[in-house]
Amino acid sequence: NLSILDVALHPRRPEVAIVESDENLRYRLTVWNWEEGEIRYTQSLDAQPLHLAYSPQGSYAVVSEATFRSMRIFDARSGREEEFLQRGFGIGYLFDTYKYFHLAS
Repeated sequence: NLSILDVALHPRRPEVAIVESDENLRYRLTVWNWEEGEIRYTQSLDAQPLHLAYSPQGSYAVVSEATFRSMRIFDARSGREEEFLQRGFGIGYLFDTYKYFHLAS
């Protein structure tokens, strides 16, 4: 039995990203294609997620976590984690606008 903690709709495709948790405080990101009724991918998360969003063009799904490295970026099609941010920078929070994606830490 999983609880849904956060939801983000893909800006261009019929997909929804969901952050879920179980009773043992294990977290995961799951991306569904709602037209096909299929899971596209699932990724385990290391810590409590703070925020979930897609990049404005829908290329990436981004999760911020309550850790020093705090930002996890996933390729929105494959679910592969990208390693853009090699160093920690403190706990961050995402906010997005129509054309830009911002990070406040």
